[in-house]
Amino acid sequence: MNINVNEDNISKQFGKNVMMNALSFIIGILIGLLLVPYFIEKLGVAAYGIIPIATSVSTYIGIFTQTTNASVSRYLTLDLQKKDFKKANITFNTSLFGIIAIVLTLTPLIFILSYFSPKYINVPSNQETDVVILFFSVLGSFIIGTVGGLLQVSPFAYNRIDIIKGINIISTLTQVVLVVIFFILFTPSLMYVGLSYLISSIISFLISIYIFRSVSPSLKISSSYFDKRKLKEMFSTTGWMMINHIGGLLFLQTDIILVNILFGATSSGEYAVVLKWSTLIRTMTTLLTGILTPIYFTYFAKKQLKKIIATSSASIKLIGLSLALPIGCICGFSSNLLSLWVGEQFIKLAPLMWISLTHLIINLPVYSLSSINICFNKVRIPGIITILTGLGSILLSITLSHYTNLGYYSVAIAGATMLTLNNGFFISWYTAKLLGIKKSTFIFLLTPGIFAMLIIGVTAHVISQYIYFPSIISLIVCCIMLSLLYLFLIWLIALNQKEKELISSLLFQYIPTNRMKKVTRD
Repeated sequence: MNINVNEDNISKQFGKNVMMNALSFIIGILIGLLLVPYFIEKLGVAAYGIIPIATSVSTYIGIFTQTTNASVSRYLTLDLQKKDFKKANITFNTSLFGIIAIVLTLTPLIFILSYFSPKYINVPSNQETDVVILFFSVLGSFIIGTVGGLLQVSPFAYNRIDIIKGINIISTLTQVVLVVIFFILFTPSLMYVGLSYLISSIISFLISIYIFRSVSPSLKISSSYFDKRKLKEMFSTTGWMMINHIGGLLFLQTDIILVNILFGATSSGEYAVVLKWSTLIRTMTTLLTGILTPIYFTYFAKKQLKKIIATSSASIKLIGLSLALPIGCICGFSSNLLSLWVGEQFIKLAPLMWISLTHLIINLPVYSLSSINICFNKVRIPGIITILTGLGSILLSITLSHYTNLGYYSVAIAGATMLTLNNGFFISWYTAKLLGIKKSTFIFLLTPGIFAMLIIGVTAHVISQYIYFPSIISLIVCCIMLSLLYLFLIWLIALNQKEKELISSLLFQYIPTNRMKKVTRD
């Protein structure tokens, strides 16, 4: 495997990462969209709503381990880029044995949360045992995946995102195949959904071990490299990252739990239908921003601040324009989409689709800026602001639900409002300040995506009023035609020459080398 990361092959590896991210995303979309009506048919809408709740709780359990992995990525990337393999081994093993200790500590908590899960959420009648097994399996798979994720830090440090996404694809396909087999052989239940999560995570863990040994022969697993001083250094960063991550989860993983507690299991099942599209858009953003993180780390290790500024500025605008297309199409065709996808009884969720998705055009393009804050080890203030706005989102949700008749729309409105204040405004302002550029730079770069999304959404809605779509295929064909027109106009009107050359040099490896170097210098 090619694990060298230098100035000449960043563009080449970028293309590979984009292709593998795209494949992972496409597979995720197809599986995610097909599973929702499948689960609703086999389990019922109320039982289906329990699945995202279980995954949300598992994410909270893994807060510390996830942020530790992110902190390790920073330190390990810097060590490997400097070819300081001794220090890299200390960094890796210190974090590995620290994570193992945390996992052992969390194990009793997993049993407790799983056993008492039917007590703190609304569960469909006579499914309490299945819910317990679902929670135990999902929580257990998340912990296994966390340790496996640490083994994936080494390919991440070498900018081999394609390898990591390959493992994710195998895990996803394994999980789906197991669910279908279990449902065919046995009576469909939440228990088998949980077991599919657990088994697929074990398989991914074994693959991660093999990849780790292949990609990073310079790294050895040995307790002799454990360093308490290094642990303290990494955890000083991890502490504030964890606070930041908690705040993020208060936005992303609390809404479905609040809906279940405030409005019941059936309401949470309906809310989960719309949440699936929000999750897919967020996954698309991870596809676009995840490939930038190792590049930022590499530039920072080489003290190339101007390249960080240029890359981040271009990414904000381009990611916004990219997200405008799916968000606009999904919202504009929301009634048609819901009817063809899960049934006419869910058309009433179309307004919720608009509320849940449109604000993402502001909040998602700035996700990659968090990696820049990690590079500079400036995560304390963002962490405090994020957790305060996250708590504000919960309080606003509860307040609106009690004093208005909005129902679960109150949860979506509160989350959209507070997330925009945090991501769209504060993170954009703070990162620009950190980079020493005009503080409104990133906020201004969000405007092209906002206008594009509104134009597409309104256009799609108008089309839906005059054209009948008899099948999901006819709707997809219409979206493709609208997308081609949009991409042509964006290339013609919205992009300047440097942005066109940047896209070409990153996505097409046959561009002449001298031209690629010119774009890099720019």
